[in-house]
Amino acid sequence: MRLGNHDGRLGGTPLMIGLIASAGILGRIIPHAPNATPMAALGLIAGSLIGGRAAIAIPLAILAITDLAIGTYSPVVMIAVYACMIVPGLLGMTLLKHSRNPLRIAACAAASSALFFVVTNFAVWSAGGWYADNFAGLMACYAAALPFARNMLAGDLVWSAAMFAGLALMENRSAIAKTVVAKA
Repeated sequence: MRLGNHDGRLGGTPLMIGLIASAGILGRIIPHAPNATPMAALGLIAGSLIGGRAAIAIPLAILAITDLAIGTYSPVVMIAVYACMIVPGLLGMTLLKHSRNPLRIAACAAASSALFFVVTNFAVWSAGGWYADNFAGLMACYAAALPFARNMLAGDLVWSAAMFAGLALMENRSAIAKTVVAKA
């Protein structure tokens, strides 16, 4: 786990880990549009800042804790949801660790949303009970999920923009403070 570095990045400081966890818990518990949560953004930022197993474990732990509070669902769907929540952390570690430009952040958020939509709705369909067990049923499942996909994409983009902008401001202040102290 990184504890900051020479370029002003805050890394895996306890403050950052606490802020990430708090945002995740509050973002899932406070009222919000369906699927418009900070979970993918948290994975992206944890991957970018912390890396390693913690970048995967923190979002999964937040998901588990909040699932216990708000309720669980089909085991097949839960496995798909948790598997999809690993991907933003991996994207953050590989694509955002050294370059956090807005286009790259947006692309990672959109990719996370798209993957979540495809995988979790396939799981909903395959779990059975709601849709016909054929291609038409699968397409009906995906069609019914489009409003949730829209909410998730919007939420992932907005949460990612807000979190990475907040991080940039914090790192900028940290770098300025270190410069002022060094010159004193």
